[in-house]
Amino acid sequence: MPAYSYDKILVTFAYFKNHIGFYPMESTINAFAEELSVYKTGNGSVQFPPDQKLPLTLIRKMVLFRVKESKQGTIKWRS
Repeated sequence: MPAYSYDKILVTFAYFKNHIGFYPMESTINAFAEELSVYKTGNGSVQFPPDQKLPLTLIRKMVLFRVKESKQGTIKWRS
C-alpha cells in the first residue's frame, strides 16, 4: 500500500474494486468528521467512490493536518 511520510507515515491509500481507501488515521477522521460525513468512514479510514472525482482540496487539508501532527509530535496510529 503506497504511503506518504514526513518523518513518519502520514497517510496511506489503496484502490479496491468498489472504493478508493484513504487512511489518514483516526485523529484526522475525527477532525474532519463534518466534511467526511458524505463518505463511508471507519477507524482512521475513509472510502471514496471510484466513479466520482476525488475531493482533492479535502485530501490536501487532511494531509496538512497530519504534517502538523508530525511536527508537533502528536502523531498517533491509534487512539
